[in-house]
Amino acid sequence: INAEYMGAKLLATTPSSNSSCLLINKYAVQLAQSLVLPHTLQRYTSKGRPIVLLNDQVVDSSDWQNKDLTWTESSTNVEVSALAYITDSEGDCKVLSPARVIDWMMTDSLKTSS
Repeated sequence: INAEYMGAKLLATTPSSNSSCLLINKYAVQLAQSLVLPHTLQRYTSKGRPIVLLNDQVVDSSDWQNKDLTWTESSTNVEVSALAYITDSEGDCKVLSPARVIDWMMTDSLKTSS
């Protein structure tokens, strides 16, 4: 998935051509927040553990197939880092799904981490 495509699909705007996978993850969080009911968003922001978006993990072709984005839960938050594979002609991302963000907001963020 590239940034221009996701930006256009998620926000109906086109980000700049030098957009990162991190920006796509930000779009996914924004979209998820816009889709949930207001009381769900209020509960998440007041009681849930936040999603912290980290810089992209840039990998080469040997790692692209075997790795996924990083999702690390703690007692205070979840840290997410997209996986990026960049060549001279294009870039690809493994990014956060808006559906996963909604799931996190509605259920998992409210649980205590073990």
